[in-house]
Amino acid sequence: YKESLRDDRTVYYKGELLSDVTTHPATSGGIDIMAKIFDAQHNPETLDKLTYLRSDLGERVTKALDDS
Repeated sequence: YKESLRDDRTVYYKGELLSDVTTHPATSGGIDIMAKIFDAQHNPETLDKLTYLRSDLGERVTKALDDS
């Protein structure tokens, strides 16, 4: 997840161009939280709490985007 954010995107915070959103103090905290959540979706102990098997796809997907 973090590596995917290290691309050619342009992000400004309070007029400052951020060279790396994963390390800047204004953005790194939220990114660290999201990275932990994504990692937990692959942990056998939290897999069923954070994901579900979508029968129409036959794949496990995140509950974070579930709109039901």
